[in-house]
Amino acid sequence: KLVIGFLAALLSSISGTGGPLILFPIYLMWKPDKEMKHLVGESGGFALVTVACSAIGAILFGEVDVGMALVFCSVAVVFTVLGGMMMKRMGDSNLKLGIGAVLILVGCTVAVRTSLSLA
Repeated sequence: KLVIGFLAALLSSISGTGGPLILFPIYLMWKPDKEMKHLVGESGGFALVTVACSAIGAILFGEVDVGMALVFCSVAVVFTVLGGMMMKRMGDSNLKLGIGAVLILVGCTVAVRTSLSLA
């Protein structure tokens, strides 16, 4: 797990993407039978470390927009609760399919935005 976490954190930092976009495919490549509910739960710790390090970096080397941080925090809390409620009701295969679809959408969005910025 440590190697998977290190690799996912490194690639997330380099690419500027959030944890699940990199963490889930890498984790499922090594452990394809992992229950999605457990993977989602384990990604919370990954996200906490990523957010804490980003906050420390912003405080030390940049400016912190407290208003925007409060908006993001509020939205994150609401959708974490809603996501938890949905996860509880969904089976593992439906959850894996739904998360996969969201990750593909996010990946395509990142690819398009990057392509447009290079043009």
